Amino acid sequence: MNSPALTSLNLGRWTQQFWTNCYFKFVLPRVGRIQLHGIELDISKLPPRIRNRILNVGYEDAERDLCREMLTSEDTVLELGGGIGFLGLFCQVQLGIKHYATVEANPATVEMLKHNYQLNHLDPIVWNFALGSSNGTVHFETAGDFWEHHVSSDATETGITVPAATLPSLLAQTGFAVSTLIIDIEGAEAQINFNELPSTVKKIIMEVHRENLSEQAVKRLFTNIREQGFHTAHCKDETFGFVRN
Repeated sequence: MNSPALTSLNLGRWTQQFWTNCYFKFVLPRVGRIQLHGIELDISKLPPRIRNRILNVGYEDAERDLCREMLTSEDTVLELGGGIGFLGLFCQVQLGIKHYATVEANPATVEMLKHNYQLNHLDPIVWNFALGSSNGTVHFETAGDFWEHHVSSDATETGITVPAATLPSLLAQTGFAVSTLIIDIEGAEAQINFNELPSTVKKIIMEVHRENLSEQAVKRLFTNIREQGFHTAHCKDETFGFVRN
């Protein structure tokens, strides 16, 4: 026979599971337009688990904090991996940055980004490219959540072919001298040749995806950045802020 304490514990677990199931099945699917740190976002096309993370866990918190600490309205930004547009909107709406260009590889995510810019009464400069070692096309893996999508050397049924562009060609396409790079590209950061950066680039805010990289690749990445005169000025979780002397 179960003790009263055990019965109460089981009832508590059942109740918690019941309300969790109701929240994911009935509440989250109804969540569409939200406000996050002063930015209007439509998350209606995202699955409930992602909506839950954005609402209750946090979304791009480290990147947002580093942007607030490191950037001013005078900065000019190229963002690699724009997602649904939150960080770009935060930089423009809350920090007053006027020259901001975004690159996003997934065409479906680009459409969500454009819609979120419309909600905030801004017109994005956004290009549907993946960062590549040469201009052309690459295989882009779209399995999993949108922030897990990444360039892959292996063609899969869950992937798509997307246009690719080199970093120099993307920098040239902005039409302005870039002072800051914001990078969140799910491991492809290890493929960037930072020797190609123009002298105008003084700041880099980058999330390092160690889960997609070997320890040797991470060491090469940091060495390459520091060889260009950058030092680590800020670090939150796995997001790093580099400044060039």
